[in-house]
Amino acid sequence: MSKIHKKVIAFDPEIIYGLLFKEQWLELLDLIYKHHKTIWSDVRLQQAAQLIEIEFFRKIKDYPVEDEVIIEVLETFYQLNHTKQYMLQENHYMMLMEELALRRPTNYGSRKNASSKSNNSQLSETLKSYFVPGNDPLPEKWIEIFNRLFELINILKDPDTYYSGPQFLNVVQLFSPYHPDYEQYMMERKRLGKSETRKTYYREILENLPIRARMDTINKILERVKPFDIIRVKELEVLLYGQEKADSAGSLKTNENPTVFVSYTWDNEDHKMWVLKLARKLCNDDINVILDRHVLRPGKSVPHFAEQSIAKSDKVLVIFTPTYKLKADNRSGGAGYEYSILNADLYKNQVGNDKIIPLLRSGNQEVSIPDFMHQYIHLDFRDDGVFDSRYADLLCAIKNLPMPL
Repeated sequence: MSKIHKKVIAFDPEIIYGLLFKEQWLELLDLIYKHHKTIWSDVRLQQAAQLIEIEFFRKIKDYPVEDEVIIEVLETFYQLNHTKQYMLQENHYMMLMEELALRRPTNYGSRKNASSKSNNSQLSETLKSYFVPGNDPLPEKWIEIFNRLFELINILKDPDTYYSGPQFLNVVQLFSPYHPDYEQYMMERKRLGKSETRKTYYREILENLPIRARMDTINKILERVKPFDIIRVKELEVLLYGQEKADSAGSLKTNENPTVFVSYTWDNEDHKMWVLKLARKLCNDDINVILDRHVLRPGKSVPHFAEQSIAKSDKVLVIFTPTYKLKADNRSGGAGYEYSILNADLYKNQVGNDKIIPLLRSGNQEVSIPDFMHQYIHLDFRDDGVFDSRYADLLCAIKNLPMPL
């Protein structure tokens, strides 16, 4: 789709004639979009819009079938019509379907079918299967897909993964540029008395997007969230594409990047934020981080989460504080259970530990690190003034590289 120009140009006949003379169809469609709310209440604007439509379809046969700009114009016309922001005349709508099938047969049907007027109903069904959510190839999975997606982007305290209404609509407009922006959309929902709950209108927006725009929107969101919640993103990608297709597309291939589980306690808000910032920094350095606040929800099993996460991780970061030692010694809470698993693993591999990386965040060895862990060298992260140096050491430990001199 065309990129919306920031500057709003007046819907002026002289400007329109100038753009028509130059055959600047995308710019003309931008004008229609920006003035679509007033077109049908203003006879002059309505006549101008219809002139654009008539002239384009009068000249459509003159353009080569491989002309990508013309294909973009056709698809934009369809989207405007589909969202009822501008309604095409019936004969132009049928021409539109024929031209799309002719110019992009892999998406819209065969060129052979496009050449026959008798196949208009077949072309219509082909286009519907591509654009209309009701014909989505994954209807039985859609509710589960959406619920998983919303769970990923609804953690208010995690700004790296949380999507507010305006942020969500900004992504939608990347692939559906004529979709109303947040202010316009919410104003219309309020006028119609519709729910303003984020989960409700996110779902309705996605369901009413053309299938390709919907999938592109979801993929863009997952691209941002994936480094911070790789396990659940992988599960969602398999639902979207199937295991084989997801693997062949490379969307699940992360073998080249180590996966790290972070074991820590929620001492206070400052400590939780420090751990979260460390996780973000690791993610930005292509480390796949498993963090409980990204995954655990009410009703989830803490022991199961700990066992699965530790088992599938290449490294485990244990962030020691006095609270962590207390919970570890008493085997209480999630950290206590995680330490039990790690402790059992260390007993088996006392000499060759290369999976568990101890970090000291506060206190000292005596008050923060359980007795059995004293034998292992820890990275001292107590002084934020030398954070960068310690972080470089941590990256080397995670990637099994020599420590920097």
